[in-house]
Amino acid sequence: VILTLAPVILTASLLRFPHVIQGFFAFTFDQGRDLLAATRIVYEHNLTLIGPTTGLPGIFYGPWWYYFLSPLVLISNGNPAIITLIFALIGLLTVILIYLLTYKITKSYLVSSAISASAALSRSFLTASSQIWSPSLVLPLMILYITCLYKIVLKNSINWLLVLGITCGLIMDSGAAFGIMLTVATVITSLFFRKEFTINSYKYLLIGFLIILLPRIIFDFKHD
Repeated sequence: VILTLAPVILTASLLRFPHVIQGFFAFTFDQGRDLLAATRIVYEHNLTLIGPTTGLPGIFYGPWWYYFLSPLVLISNGNPAIITLIFALIGLLTVILIYLLTYKITKSYLVSSAISASAALSRSFLTASSQIWSPSLVLPLMILYITCLYKIVLKNSINWLLVLGITCGLIMDSGAAFGIMLTVATVITSLFFRKEFTINSYKYLLIGFLIILLPRIIFDFKHD
């Protein structure tokens, strides 16, 4: 494993860390808005039930992105350069997890190396490693999503159905368009796997999804 994974780690590191350490990363209105919201949570204890706007009037993301940023703000003392460096670390960890998950499924060093190397060199993965924005979380969350499907098919576990619902909700909260498409595709595809996805099991998938929606539901009731 070390012999095939080490070159991937080295490549991924060289493509991520030097630029971030030198201060080459995006910091726009969205990053400023999100870090200010996370700062209010950390230092003013201003807890929120909704997150950033989706761009559509009256429709918001959930608050999970802000709560994910909050400990990073605390650790970095609000320094965006340090937070971006943490995102680069998350990007590297994502590549490593892709290797490990692929190897667990395929038992092939060659396939694992090829797929993880593609991720290490991918423009989308590189962009996610140098930007403080919620879509960056979609990539590591997809590893959890694939793990859930693998465990459900392998063990037919209700617990993993619950985690799958939570994961779909978090992916939708991180990137709405892709998340909606993925969730719809998950439900449609599950119809072809009646042994693993029984009618009774869908309630666990729904409960997981509703857990992510709960803060917005409470917000709507609270504000009429």
